[in-house]
Amino acid sequence: MPANIVIDLRMISSSGIGTYCRNVVPRVMALCPEYHYLLIGQQKELAGVGIFPSERVAIRESHARIFSPQEQMALFKPSRFGQPLFWATQFNIPFFSSGRLLVTIYDVMHLAQPHLAGGRHKVAVIRFFLWMTKLRAASIITISEFTRQEIIKYTGIRGELINAIHLGVDQFWSSVDGPSPPRARPYFLFVGNVKPHKNIAGLLRAFEQLMPVLDHELLIVGRREGFVTGDAQVGALAERLGPLVSFTGYISDSELRQLIAGATALVLPSFYEGFGLPPLEAMAVGCPTIVSQVASLPEVCGTASLYCDPLDPQSIARQMARVAKEPGLREQIVAAGKAHAAKFQWEATARAHVKILQKLADGSKSGCG
Repeated sequence: MPANIVIDLRMISSSGIGTYCRNVVPRVMALCPEYHYLLIGQQKELAGVGIFPSERVAIRESHARIFSPQEQMALFKPSRFGQPLFWATQFNIPFFSSGRLLVTIYDVMHLAQPHLAGGRHKVAVIRFFLWMTKLRAASIITISEFTRQEIIKYTGIRGELINAIHLGVDQFWSSVDGPSPPRARPYFLFVGNVKPHKNIAGLLRAFEQLMPVLDHELLIVGRREGFVTGDAQVGALAERLGPLVSFTGYISDSELRQLIAGATALVLPSFYEGFGLPPLEAMAVGCPTIVSQVASLPEVCGTASLYCDPLDPQSIARQMARVAKEPGLREQIVAAGKAHAAKFQWEATARAHVKILQKLADGSKSGCG
């Protein structure tokens, strides 16, 4: 009788967590055809990534909001699956499921940097869920060794339960469709959610220092309406810098790839990252990257990026100016970046997940993939 696995995929269409789910889960299911799966999510969204109901795949529709009481009802007692392995693709775990529990944790920023996390209530809720994860999880997957150490430090979860598995870079990013559409000026690019820990204020202050000496724009791929209270200064600063700072809003992956391909550099001066996928994707495209010398970014970007101090706008500006003014340096970083990004493969990520899932599901060490 095959083992059964329940997977929470309600966030499969989101950024961040959704990128992980879209790239890992279908590959895991393909590598392990002997299992039966119950997927919690929306059938339309799952169909969009090639997952459909079948003899071994059942889908339970759920629109329950993350961290809501309704969520616990949706995650409780998966029908006709007995006591399955439950894979929570975020730490909003089911409290009352009777089977074994695998949890993916991307970062613990809310504990490590609570002042950047959006308020005491949110921090308290996440602290509670992580405490429940500590009590209930049979195993944990995280996305960098940095985050693994942070989980140990801030939750007390035993290190032998935590598996660090790097993310991958899709081949999509390596194939640019011709030259980028011309813009009036060269530009630097930021890609990511508009949140306090991304340090957009520091990036804007760095760009302000460069405006008298570089004829560049700054493009921010993120929604201005995404600002929270702690980012009010960013809106005011962006307004002061005028039309040389643009917020693109939502754009497709194809449009983003072309923007990255044409950028002088992608700049990610974050205070905290659990992994940091945009720099790797930019490397694959052939765009130089400038990232913070903190958190997981040195682990992920290696020697293929320029580094800055996120607390020092002059440090950020200095590296931006170097890329813009030193063609030889740019060529060196682009070559190193392409070679580095090629090391991160989603297939390898999925196979590492399979080993953990299989051990939890049926105790076997072979049989998948």
